[in-house]
Amino acid sequence: MKDWLSIIKIHHEGIKQAFVVAINAPSKDNIDNLKFLINAHAISEEAVIYPQLSLHGINDELLEKEQTGAKEEIHFLSHHYDEKNIKKELKKLMKAVLEHAIIHEEKHKFKQLFGKLSTPENMKLGKEYLEHYNRWIGDLL
Repeated sequence: MKDWLSIIKIHHEGIKQAFVVAINAPSKDNIDNLKFLINAHAISEEAVIYPQLSLHGINDELLEKEQTGAKEEIHFLSHHYDEKNIKKELKKLMKAVLEHAIIHEEKHKFKQLFGKLSTPENMKLGKEYLEHYNRWIGDLL
């Protein structure tokens, strides 16, 4: 079992790869797969990680606002996959999502939380995050 931050970094990389696929071949299936991954990941972070941030005094309204914006934008794009500027829009969203994931989450807020928790707490949170993520994956299939 891995700690929650390692799992989230793996998920962020998977989302990045799904963006690359969708940009290179912007089909409904590729964009829907991207939407699926973003939603399962974001919903799991919001349910499991964000409450821990708050509990440990690491508050940032920008995190949830950006997360919600990304979910709404990919939902919109999944219904407009055949538009000629879809690649440009996907690239713009990818930049915003990865900046949010890597800079705001991984390198700052999540790193702070990770440092405040013990190894067993980080592992337990990883288990909870994965359980939530897998439940959402199942519900979304």
